[in-house]
This record gives sequence, C-alpha cells and structure tokens, in this order.
Amino acid sequence: MLADGDVTVSSPGTHITGNVGLGPRTTGSLIKATIDGELIVDPTSTATIGSDLTVSCGTVSQDLSGADADARAAAAFLASKSPTQTFGSITSTTTITSAGGENVIAVTSIDLLKQNLNLVGGPSDTFIFNVTGAFSCRGTCHINLSGGLTDLNVIFNVLGTGTTVTIKDPGVVANGIFLAPRRSVLLDKATLNGAIIGGGVAMTNVTAHSGAQLIFCPPCPACRPAALVTSLALAGSGGSRALTAGSVPVGIIQARGILLTGASTDVLDTTSGIAVRIQDSLDLDHTVTYAVDACHTSTSGSVVCRDADGRLRTHFLPRRMTPGAYLFKLTFQGLDIHGPFEPDVTINIMDSTGDNVGVIAASACTEGPNEMSCRRP
Repeated sequence: MLADGDVTVSSPGTHITGNVGLGPRTTGSLIKATIDGELIVDPTSTATIGSDLTVSCGTVSQDLSGADADARAAAAFLASKSPTQTFGSITSTTTITSAGGENVIAVTSIDLLKQNLNLVGGPSDTFIFNVTGAFSCRGTCHINLSGGLTDLNVIFNVLGTGTTVTIKDPGVVANGIFLAPRRSVLLDKATLNGAIIGGGVAMTNVTAHSGAQLIFCPPCPACRPAALVTSLALAGSGGSRALTAGSVPVGIIQARGILLTGASTDVLDTTSGIAVRIQDSLDLDHTVTYAVDACHTSTSGSVVCRDADGRLRTHFLPRRMTPGAYLFKLTFQGLDIHGPFEPDVTINIMDSTGDNVGVIAASACTEGPNEMSCRRP
C-alpha cells in the first residue's frame, strides 16, 4: 500500500501469502483476515490493525518512504519504455506470444468479462503492460501463463488516475504484479498470483476482501527474527528520572516489547548467552552482554537474565497465543549514559541464532534535555 491511500483487508476467508506493507500516512483497517507473512507498517500510518487479524510473522514498524519512492520511480521507468506491441482495448480472449526477452505491451484498456488473456513465454521472458485506461478481470476471467512464464515476470503498469483496477468474482484467477501508484485496486473473492502495489494518492484504496486470495509466494522465506518495541525510557546521569549517587553512574534504560524469534517452532536460544544493544540516532550505543550462566529458563519457557548485582535485568515471557514470540521487559540501571537522546532508537536482542532488531520511531517519542520516553500507540 503506497503513501496516502486507504487499505481494507477483511473477512475470515481472505488470505494473503507474503508480506504486506502499509506506506506513509496510510489509513484504513485490517481485520479478520490472515497474512501468512509479515505486516510492515510505516510509523506514520494510522491504519487500524484488528486483534482478529492473523499475522504469522508478526507486525513491525519500518520507514517505508524509500520503498514508496522506488515503486513510483519504477512505474515511471516502465512507462517510458518503447512498446514492442501495441493494442487498443482488449475485451475478448486474446493470446500474446513472447518474441523473446522483454515484451513491452502498450494497451489502451483491458476489460475482460468471462474472457481470458493468455500469455506465452519462457522462464526468462518478461511482459510489461503499460495500460493507460481501465483494467478489469471479472466473471470467469483468467490471465493464463504458459511456456514456463512466471507471474513475477508479468507486470501490469496501470498509469495515471482513473477507474479502479478490478479483479473480481470467485471464478477469476489472475497472474502478475499490478503496479498502480495512482489508482484504487480491488481484489474481491478472486485469486491473484502476484502482487498489488497501489493506492498511492489520497482518496484511493487497496481492498482485498470476501475470501480473496493474494499469493506472492510460495515457497515463502521463513519469518525473519524481529523485535517490536512498544515502550522505551532513557535517562542519562543527571536526568530527572535518574537516581542521584554522587559520581556513580546512574543512567537508566527501560524497554518493553515483543520478540519474534522467527518460525513458530523457534525458542529463545541462550546456549551462547544473550546480548542486548540499544542505539539512538545521536551518541547512545550501549550493549549489555549476559554470559550463559546469567540466563535461566524455567519449565514454562520464560527466561530471566541478570547480572551479579541485579542492576541489568531482562525477562522474556512466552506469548502463548503466538508460538515463537516472547514478551520482553528490560531494566538497565547504573549506566554511564548521557543525553541528549534522539530517536529513532534501535534495540537488537541477540541470541545464539542471530539478531532480533526492533525500532521505535520519533513519532512515538517525547524528548527532554537528558531523557526521552517513547510509547507506541
């Protein structure tokens, strides 16, 4: 979902296989459906994420302004290519055979009701459709690929503003990437093997509902390890939250969040100890390392790590409703850290399997001269 648009993902039968991104300043709601992948949300998005939305790889916050710009640049670049074939309006069953390599198809509109678009090409061939008018695939419409041609090598670049890109009805099966930076896109009851990148201006929307199936992969990569930071407090020596103890360092770091270890069968691995690194966008870069014997795992699966005098404590509690996920809480006291602090702040929790990185963005933070507090909405 590109910047400034509105997203609707809903109904229990709606299933998206692959990652979903909500770009800058997006609105809308995601409820009841299933995302078999990761939900990546720009910090400026205000879309509602329902508690009944299932996300297999968790939700992470990430600046998507760069990805948004890349998508818009790609659409402009593809539109500038010279066509190898030109069509007017495609309204009946049509077969287009690759001439080999890259095929650039200029077409006024594609409006298929119970008609098919058949694309024939090899595994390394590509089809780029630059569509200036309407696009719809309805009824029992199919976009068929043969000869080894794959859905991720087919792009429908729907140009400019205009009518909604529509892929609709239970019998419809489409293949390809739909790139529509200034259009609304509707996937309703139908199946799309590929991707949707659209809704990139105000008053546009991307909708997948009523049992729609959007399949970007399989096989899909394993969930990437990550940490969702929900709250953070930093206080340097001398800050109002810090204790006073003469010349003894009294800085404090506190944080809470959710640790996603990766696949649902993964557990927090302390066999080589655990390290936690906190960095802000200025000078803060502090790492706490726990040796193997500093971390203790209970029979319930919770993990408590602490240093010898109890100043540096981290607690991981398994999240029963989300296998492979842990609630974490860390409190580090007596630190030689000093403000000012500046977001974004990154927390990297490193176990024996690798890094689990989370970021809390500036929009969630309030700063003082020697302290900062952040809370994700």
